[in-house]
Amino acid sequence: QLTELLMAHGKLGGEVPEEIMDFLGSLKDTDTFLDLAAYTLCPDDREKQTLLETLSTTARFGRFLRVLQRANENLAIDNKLRGGLGDDRIMLN
Repeated sequence: QLTELLMAHGKLGGEVPEEIMDFLGSLKDTDTFLDLAAYTLCPDDREKQTLLETLSTTARFGRFLRVLQRANENLAIDNKLRGGLGDDRIMLN
């Protein structure tokens, strides 16, 4: 589910560098994966800090999923409002 959200995030225009996805995909330890994913992909610094301070892997995972879901929802709304126009053509909307 997390991988799907990350891929959707990239497709919606969120920053998910391919190198990061490749590196995260190579990790076997869940805690390390979550820490690095939160550190590199969480856009909100306060939320990032909360994620990194959450001791329970299950709680951290659930929180990170919600963060990505909210980010994807915001990107989808932003894309809809832009009418498919890029940054360089947004004034035409």
